[in-house]
Amino acid sequence: MNIKLQAYFGSGLALLCLLMSLMSNLAMAEDAKPDKLTDQDKRLFDLCWSESTTVDQIQSAIKAGGKVDSRDDNGWTPLMMASESNTHPAVIEALLKAGADVHVHDTKQDHWTPLMVAAAKNSNPKVIELLLKSGAKL
Repeated sequence: MNIKLQAYFGSGLALLCLLMSLMSNLAMAEDAKPDKLTDQDKRLFDLCWSESTTVDQIQSAIKAGGKVDSRDDNGWTPLMMASESNTHPAVIEALLKAGADVHVHDTKQDHWTPLMVAAAKNSNPKVIELLLKSGAKL
């Protein structure tokens, strides 16, 4: 089938509008992709995962450029990682004081919040208490 574009799209204005719409959708899709983790972000995630991490290490990683709102490939934030693995409430508190969102949820799995993660996987009930005192809701 041999259809001329001008015959199909008329003056070309419809084609231009279609192309602009496609480009806009492509740009929005690119904006929706999570940022690549920097080395500083990766360091913060590693620290949040470790049970032996200190508050000073968390604060140093944040000062070095680690973002408390960064997300890994599973849509988790450092606060979610710490809520699962780190049994020291002071580490969780340091993340919260640095601006971590207690209401955040993962974007790729089950939409769990830090409170849900802590309740399911953290062995220290004081972590759950801290999240609740910080405004976390089920």
